[in-house]
Amino acid sequence: MWNERLISVSFAKAGQAIGLARSLGQLPPHLIVYAIEGKNFTAGTALSPEVENAMREVVERVASEVQEPAGRPPC
Repeated sequence: MWNERLISVSFAKAGQAIGLARSLGQLPPHLIVYAIEGKNFTAGTALSPEVENAMREVVERVASEVQEPAGRPPC
């Protein structure tokens, strides 16, 4: 069972952090946000296979971005 409020709050907090960085003039010229949709938010529950696979994919993508930023200047 997923918790829609938890998901909404998480996205809202990310948006607030981005807005704060923008207002402070600290937002980088390029920002990539990776997100993984959770499946079960019950305390003590292990990660689902779908989330584990998504985590591996995100790690690979982040590593790729760090190694070759696709035409973007290095951070």
